[in-house]
Amino acid sequence: MSEPIIEIEDIWFSYGAEPVLEGVSLEVIRGDILGLIGPNGSGKTTLLKLILGLLSPQRGTIRLFGQELGRFREWARLGYVRQRGWDFERNFPASVEEIVRLGRVPRLRWGAWRRIDTEAVERALHAVHIEGLRHRPISELSGGQQQRVFLARVLAQEPEILVLDEPTAAVDPKVEAEFYKLLRKLNREQGLTILLVSHDLEAIVTQVTKIACLNRKLLFCGTPQECLASDLLERVYVGKRLMHHQHPWG
Repeated sequence: MSEPIIEIEDIWFSYGAEPVLEGVSLEVIRGDILGLIGPNGSGKTTLLKLILGLLSPQRGTIRLFGQELGRFREWARLGYVRQRGWDFERNFPASVEEIVRLGRVPRLRWGAWRRIDTEAVERALHAVHIEGLRHRPISELSGGQQQRVFLARVLAQEPEILVLDEPTAAVDPKVEAEFYKLLRKLNREQGLTILLVSHDLEAIVTQVTKIACLNRKLLFCGTPQECLASDLLERVYVGKRLMHHQHPWG
């Protein structure tokens, strides 16, 4: 049987009197690339924060790797790249390699740097093809390059689950295409499980193995083909018609 490594059961959450999530249940299976979609205000980012332990559900249960969230302590097994994360560190006086090395902090033993930590940083730099930028200040890089640096920082952590919140916001189509190609490669070659929030419907249906559509409640969970065959997107996005075509993204 496929192994569920994120289990969400009957989750409820509200900000004050405003309900955000109502009875959401969802599983993420090891090896999935799960695309989480939904209109603005549908609860997508809130659900990510609940999974990451940044918020606590008011009702329901979340399990990571079979363990209830309240008792889970192995946070290095999850890597998180937040929405437009580079905006907050654009002028940080550090090189690319120094930023990526920060990803090893959760894995250090007694604060000591070891050979395996250096090797993990090298693998991360290589995985996102930024070895040649290692000595460049982060502030000198383009948005797309910075995006790769912050992804490399998370990969240096060696997570088993990669959580991405709008990772291609404000980047051009070429950078977006390269980024999705990289995610597929990491999923295929390293077995990385990926949970991805995106508003780019045309992109996401061609890049993920499973789609979950959220609008306070879970409206759909299935394959992209099943999603496209239904009228779900047109209903949820008020007339949005999605054409199924192949992007020339490789």
